[in-house]
Amino acid sequence: MDLWVTIGAFFVGVIASVYGAAVGGGALLTVPALVWMGVPVVEAVATSKLGSMGVSTSGLIAFSRAKMIDWRLGLSMAVLQLVGTAIGTYALLALPVGWVKRAVAFMILLILILLLAFPAAGLEPVDIPRNSLRYRMGFVCTFFLGVLTGFYQGGGGTLAAYIMILFFGQTFLQSAGTRKVPFFATTLLSLLILFPTGKVHLAAGIALLVGSMIGGTIGSHLAMKQGNRWVRTLFIIVVALSCLRMLLF
Repeated sequence: MDLWVTIGAFFVGVIASVYGAAVGGGALLTVPALVWMGVPVVEAVATSKLGSMGVSTSGLIAFSRAKMIDWRLGLSMAVLQLVGTAIGTYALLALPVGWVKRAVAFMILLILILLLAFPAAGLEPVDIPRNSLRYRMGFVCTFFLGVLTGFYQGGGGTLAAYIMILFFGQTFLQSAGTRKVPFFATTLLSLLILFPTGKVHLAAGIALLVGSMIGGTIGSHLAMKQGNRWVRTLFIIVVALSCLRMLLF
């Protein structure tokens, strides 16, 4: 049984990270796949964070080489998300996951409608003053994003992309690169908290990590080759399907 879970986790990691590296939402596939393979829900959420570590690591390398990362913004977001993630990760051990899934789905759906209303958003960078209310609100949203991703990773990358595009004026590709910085830090913190609890399925997690690094490398290079318009189209498709899955299943 463990062998099949390990093999399955590897291939799920590859598939989820090919699109997850560009648009987020990889955990929306890895978590239910692990549950379907017999891993308990809380352990599936905890184990999926190793997959997130894989895609964050490979994405950091690929987007950094392409100079697609705003390190100053990414590190600032990392500090705020780390605090929120610590809160969310401890909540994962004590609270039910179901209501958070639906709350995240509604938020993603709401902002997707907003993104469709402004079709040019994310295609070209927008200069937003760092001392503006809009820019500062982005950091407030970043803190709460940390709480959500510490509790339930699914949808976190998608919400981060929204924040970076709508509040910080980044393009889809810039947001895909920059968000790897805070997500690498927050995922590492979550794993440090979760490992001592025994909630991480180690064999499946390592397979997921390796598969996610492979898929993340493929997805990052594919996104940069195809450009912002292609990523935007993929983003809308993945987000729409993710919302339906989170709300209905």
